[in-house]
Amino acid sequence: MKKTTVRLLCAGVLFLPLLFVEAQELKAKKETPREEAQRLLKGFQVKLKRDKPAADVVDSLKRLEAIAYEMHHGGTPFFVEDMLLHRDPTVRRQAAMSLAAMGVNPFSAAGRLEKLSSSLRDRDPEVVASVLLAISRMGPYARPALPKVREEFKSENAGIRRGAYVVFSRLLPDDKTLIPVVIAALDDPDIGTGVYGDLSSISRMAFVDLRIHCKSAAKEAAPKLIKIITLKKGSKKYRFSALLALAAVAPEERLSVEVARKWLKEPGNAESVTNALGVLGELGVHAKDAVPELLAIAKAKSIRESVSDQIGIVAIFRAIGPAAKDAIPVLRAMAHSRDGILQRQALEAIKVIEGKK
Repeated sequence: MKKTTVRLLCAGVLFLPLLFVEAQELKAKKETPREEAQRLLKGFQVKLKRDKPAADVVDSLKRLEAIAYEMHHGGTPFFVEDMLLHRDPTVRRQAAMSLAAMGVNPFSAAGRLEKLSSSLRDRDPEVVASVLLAISRMGPYARPALPKVREEFKSENAGIRRGAYVVFSRLLPDDKTLIPVVIAALDDPDIGTGVYGDLSSISRMAFVDLRIHCKSAAKEAAPKLIKIITLKKGSKKYRFSALLALAAVAPEERLSVEVARKWLKEPGNAESVTNALGVLGELGVHAKDAVPELLAIAKAKSIRESVSDQIGIVAIFRAIGPAAKDAIPVLRAMAHSRDGILQRQALEAIKVIEGKK
C-alpha cells in the first residue's frame, strides 16, 4: 500500500503538523450479468411512478415492451438457440439456461422444443440437465417431449434425473397420469448433495408434489414413505418432509399421528413442537387422537407467548371438528386474546366443533 506524505502550508508562513494520508488504489468492481441487467432496467423503473409525467411513464413502458418483444418474438431467441450447437459445453449449458429464463410463446414453442429435445443427445451431462430444466420452463408446451424425458429419467447421472423430474413436476398439477412417476421417484437413490443437501434431491421434490398436488390420489406411495421414515433414511429434515407427505396422501396411517404426539411431549423443543403441528395440520380429522397432547401443549408458556402457534393449534382443532370438544374451554380462553385474528379463529373453531357451522 502506498503512503503519501502531504505538507500543508498556511499563508506561506505557518507549518501545520505533518500529515500522513493513506492512498489506496481502488479496483473497479466488475458487474455481474444480473447487476448489469438491473442497472440497465433501473433507468426505466425509476420513471414508473404514479407521480411522474405521463409522457415519461409511457416512454419507459414502450421501451420495456420493445425489450420484451425482442426477447420473445425478435431475433435474440434464435441466436441463443443456435448456441446450443456451440463447440464449448459451457456455452451450451448457458444457452439452455438463458432460454429457460426467456420463456416461450405459442408461436415459438414447437420449434424451441424441437431444438431442446435434440440437445438431449449432448454428451455433456450438465448440458443435458440444463436442457431439461429449460424444457420444464415451457409448461404445457413441454408435453410432446415427455417420452424423451422419461428416457432421461433412467440416466445413471443424478443431475440428469433431477432435471427430468422437474419436467414431470411442472406438468403434474394438470396431468395426474404422472402420479406413478412421482411415486417411483421415492425409490431414487439420490438424496441430494452440495450446499442444499437433500433439498435438491429427487425424492425430496417428490415429497412436496405428493403433499401439494397428489394427496389421497397417491395412497400407493404410503408403504414407500413409511419405509423411508422408519429406516431413518437421509437427514432429520428429509424424513420430516416424508412424514408430511405421508400425512397428506394417507392420513389414516397411524405413524404420522403417533410421531406427532411424541413430539408434542417435548414442550422444551421448539423444533419438535413446530414439526408436530405441521404434521397434525395435514391430518385433519385423523389428528383427533392427539387432542390430549394438543391441550397440554396449548397451556405451555412458550405457546401462550406465540400467537402463530396458537393459531396453528386452533386450526387443527377446527379441522378435527366435533371430536375436539374437549378443546372448547381452551378455545374460549383464546377467544379473549388481544390478537384479533386469534379471537376470530378461535370463535370459528368453536362453532365448527359445536356443529353450528
